[in-house]
Amino acid sequence: MTPLNYTPESFPRETKRHYISASDSEIDEMLKSIGLNDLKDLYSHLPEDVMFSEEPNLPEELVYNDIPEAIFNTLALNNIYPSFMGDGMPNWETHPIVPYVAGIRNLTTSYTAYQPERSQGSLYTLW
Repeated sequence: MTPLNYTPESFPRETKRHYISASDSEIDEMLKSIGLNDLKDLYSHLPEDVMFSEEPNLPEELVYNDIPEAIFNTLALNNIYPSFMGDGMPNWETHPIVPYVAGIRNLTTSYTAYQPERSQGSLYTLW
């Protein structure tokens, strides 16, 4: 006996290669609500030359434990060359005053950077 009496036949959507959480009847209902008959109709506004003429040739899925090996095999295909980018540039150092300025409470808050308070602190710093 499998846990919770699970059999692949009892959950046919979950055993398909590409899982879609909506059932066929739910998809049909959604399409009908927007006046379409088929999923392909969703893309009818796109030019033919940008559409796939056939399904893309995707590789078979890997078992979870085989993924690291596949990643390392792909990484082994990389060609790593020495980089001289920045060669001869001086070593830049942060000015000793930076930690003190960055520590001024008015300039930063505990909010993320998109918060107006942080933006105000940035403006305060610039001025």
